[in-house]
Amino acid sequence: MAHNVVVSFERDQVKIFHVEAAGSSLSLTKSLSIPFSDFSAYLKRETASSFIVTAVFSDAYQYTLQHPVLKPAFMQKILEAEIRKRFPDLKEFAFFSIPVGELVQDNKKMLESFIYAVGVEELSRITTPFAENNKTITALVPDFLPVSYLLPASAEYQDETVLMIASVADERILLLFRQHALVFVRRVTALSPEYSSIDIQNINMTVNYCRQTMRLNPARAVFVGAAPEAALAAELILPAETLTMTPDRAAGIPSDSIGPVAASLYGARCKSFSLLPPEYRDYLSQRRILRLIAVACGVISCLALAFIVWRGIELVSLKNRCEHLRAELSRGEALFRAYQQERAAFQPYRPVVDFLNAAHSVPNPAVLLARLAALGHPDFERVRIHAATAKSEADAMSIVLKGSLADTEFTAMHKHFLHLKQTIQGIQGAQIMNEKVELKSRSFELAVKFQRQGD
Repeated sequence: MAHNVVVSFERDQVKIFHVEAAGSSLSLTKSLSIPFSDFSAYLKRETASSFIVTAVFSDAYQYTLQHPVLKPAFMQKILEAEIRKRFPDLKEFAFFSIPVGELVQDNKKMLESFIYAVGVEELSRITTPFAENNKTITALVPDFLPVSYLLPASAEYQDETVLMIASVADERILLLFRQHALVFVRRVTALSPEYSSIDIQNINMTVNYCRQTMRLNPARAVFVGAAPEAALAAELILPAETLTMTPDRAAGIPSDSIGPVAASLYGARCKSFSLLPPEYRDYLSQRRILRLIAVACGVISCLALAFIVWRGIELVSLKNRCEHLRAELSRGEALFRAYQQERAAFQPYRPVVDFLNAAHSVPNPAVLLARLAALGHPDFERVRIHAATAKSEADAMSIVLKGSLADTEFTAMHKHFLHLKQTIQGIQGAQIMNEKVELKSRSFELAVKFQRQGD
């Protein structure tokens, strides 16, 4: 169930209505009337944050204008210029327009609109208390506009010119519709809540004005809420009928409160015709921006807090790792001290160890000769070793083998010498450094280097 608060400014009095809406049903739950001077104090106490505002404007301007059919962006500028031209005393103002219908004038397609304008000074008098108390006006409209929405959109009203009469406070509002579009508004003072003969005269005068000046002939009069007695209604110069709200839509609603209740019922529709002055629109925009900034700051603060928590968890983890590394370092220092002590104890034996290492780093001649014993195999009976010269180096031993080949043919000599080389290269750690063969004397010389591989 939606709860709407409608504020009605009626000159020096302010009436507040709390209306509960459930679907199309309405009920008036609370209403009060206070002087305008006490309204700001009321807003300070009121918990509601948004309000639908209707008002009786003392300095308002209305007329119908025929203009070319333009895009909405250009339409507003054209209408504003026309208002300034027609009402030069109206310096700063807010206005709305209601399309009435299209017509052809001088072979040009034109649009007729109903214009309603109000000076900014009068509007600011209404909006200032709301801005000072951080309250939002969702729509600010004249009190007759929501009442005009009560006219049914049935076929009988769509094609006729209709005069609607509504009782609002101590006034009668007369609304003229042409093809269900508002074209004229008149307010007359009511001497009493009930209709009198003076009210009937005012209605008849309005009908004559519409016929003679506006060239519009109302087909019927439609009373909203209260209606005149049958005897008085008979004095009207046009047929009359009464439009009443059904009981399920008007629970506890007095007839003179029809305007604020209609505003609650058609609040969303009224927003398109709101007369909020520029400074209040700027105030709403600034407040909206500040709210967005506040939301952005809140999001950023949450992200910053999450980042701080995440970094805090990382710092705790880093602290634990540092403690672990510190403990490892302490153990490493203890191991290093133990190593230094063992090293100091080992120093007296270092010369002996170095001597033994140097002795074992040189290849063992006996081992090398044992490996060269393979040259005594029968396969090498054509190869004769005359001399073997050994020389010890840092980690190797070089041996120079000198000998001769018993063969007389070069092919056999080459075969046996190649077999000798392959056999020596097959010995572990052996590397042929140089070779030389004399064909005439059939002698050869091989320089072989044996790397130390372990005995």
